[in-house]
Amino acid sequence: MKNAAAHLPFMDVVFLTLLSLLALMIRANFEGAQALPVNLARAGGGAAIKTGKLVRLCLTAEGRLFLEEQEIKEERLSSIPGGSRVLVSADRAAPCELLLRVLGGLREAHHDVLLEVRGKGESK
Repeated sequence: MKNAAAHLPFMDVVFLTLLSLLALMIRANFEGAQALPVNLARAGGGAAIKTGKLVRLCLTAEGRLFLEEQEIKEERLSSIPGGSRVLVSADRAAPCELLLRVLGGLREAHHDVLLEVRGKGESK
């Protein structure tokens, strides 16, 4: 029994180290989450987002598309690898028709599409 008790503090250190590493990896994944100034629409409710690598697509008020901070044309959305998880952040003043075309095209390409909105109580 003494041997098991001697390893308990070491297990705590290992656990805390792994937990800290996990928190660091999650933070790094969302580090540049709002690199482009997008004024998000507000919505209530919604489901939690699954963890994992996301491809970020931003639609500005002027109708410009940015894939991971690189401006792209709508026709180039097909270059996103199939089955990707795409997080779409659209400015509330973005052209609705363009947003719907982008969302429809991503769904047709079998991407898991997530639409980012601001919660009712969240500020700008």
